Amino acid sequence: MVLKVRNVYKSFHSRHHEKKVLQNISFTAQSGNLILINGKSGAGKSVLLSLLAGIEKPDSGSIYFNDCNLPELSQKRLSRIRATGIRLIFQNHNLIESWNVLENMIAGNINNKMTRKEKIDLAFHLLTLFDIKEYHNYTPARLSMGQQLRVTIARALMVKPELLLADEPTGELDNETGELIIQHLTKLAHTEKLSVIVTSHGLFPQKSADKVFLLKNTGLTRE
Repeated sequence: MVLKVRNVYKSFHSRHHEKKVLQNISFTAQSGNLILINGKSGAGKSVLLSLLAGIEKPDSGSIYFNDCNLPELSQKRLSRIRATGIRLIFQNHNLIESWNVLENMIAGNINNKMTRKEKIDLAFHLLTLFDIKEYHNYTPARLSMGQQLRVTIARALMVKPELLLADEPTGELDNETGELIIQHLTKLAHTEKLSVIVTSHGLFPQKSADKVFLLKNTGLTRE
């Protein structure tokens, strides 16, 4: 079991108001599986992924990554886990605009035990896997949205994480490119034995997932 979420609650507070975002969220994720979490915009999908990545803390409940309860860990320990074990792919990709694709890839690997050549070899292997090796010397501005997303996913794999979180990965793509990303994520989960969790507002086909959940009215239900 890679991830075990139990009875998670999350609210946001303003001066005179409490907004309940997530209530009694429970599920598990295993290696080799892709989990799809559907929900409308504003349903709390991004908040949930931030909790699973240890970026935010729940009001209550537990989020176990392997044997570690993320809400109980120090920021230093959480940073280490996010750098190696858990990788979160944001909607805006977060590529460094002044660096080319290969430089962005190498920057995604903080393993000091690997030589620069080993990191370059791994980067080219992943770029080949995602059919973008020929763009290794392009800056992000020269890439399409789909190509940028493929670079972002490949960069996340540079540290060989156990859990990959993808926030609306197909939301801004055309159908053909979105289908390609779906195929890549599904193949990664099944062949690389990753645990992949994807959020979507309905564009990601349910047949590609091993488990499908709906996030609605602050709750999570199995579909």
